[in-house]
Amino acid sequence: MLMEITIRWSGCMKRSYDKGITWTAREQLPPGILGPIKNKPILLENGVLLCGSSVESWNSWGAWMEVTSDSGRSWRKFGPIYMKNRSLSVIQPVPYQTANGNLRVLLRSFTGIGSICMSESTDGGHNWSFAVPTNLPNPNSGNMAELHALPVTSAQAEKTDLTTKIPNFKRLIFEYVTLSIGIDGVKLRDGRLLLVYNTVSRGVLKVGLSLDDGDSWQDVMTLEDEPENEFSYPAVIEASDGSIHITYTYKRKQIKEIGMDGYIFLSILCADNIHYYADK
Repeated sequence: MLMEITIRWSGCMKRSYDKGITWTAREQLPPGILGPIKNKPILLENGVLLCGSSVESWNSWGAWMEVTSDSGRSWRKFGPIYMKNRSLSVIQPVPYQTANGNLRVLLRSFTGIGSICMSESTDGGHNWSFAVPTNLPNPNSGNMAELHALPVTSAQAEKTDLTTKIPNFKRLIFEYVTLSIGIDGVKLRDGRLLLVYNTVSRGVLKVGLSLDDGDSWQDVMTLEDEPENEFSYPAVIEASDGSIHITYTYKRKQIKEIGMDGYIFLSILCADNIHYYADK
């Protein structure tokens, strides 16, 4: 028996007119518009809000851009963004604008690709190049369940405790597969590009910096280094005072936040063979 489980979701939006202190009621996004998936959108100088969106199912990983120029009252969708000749390719775009005005996205990649991927648009986000691997690793993690189930005996089902966890699946057991790991980044006001990502597993979380819009990278800080644990799904912003704030899943139990002066990364880049560890 082969069973397909389809992941379904929809997008909603709230508005704040007092810098996030209070929020309006939830607004449902139009059909086919999901909003930014995992990572934050970016606001361009022309007032366009660019949202990196994606979908993941048992037979397709793909991304696209959702764009609004009137504060979410109407939407346009551009893409898809994917790797050539691969239906299972990339999700969760990290959008940013380059020094020459082009738009780029860094993307989480599917199992076996092994690298963070990149796609570029030269026309304001309407058309996108095929996603291609970068030299940044996007390692696989072995604790995600595949979206298929296989037939087993009742004894095997009882042994795996599925009768209590999933009562309707007494004769089914999930295979486990390796999936890649989420990333996030931000273009700093001084033009540097900052990325938070796992390098070898979910147990090692680092900060990388690029001075050339993502063409080359340098690891500048280790946030976590415990291979037996998990530190995953990072998010990063630059605050109005120039400070950097990073949050991520901490050992699957809590959300951890690290704040730091953004100028520390500039001094790190000026020093040779120095690697900094974040305070615990």
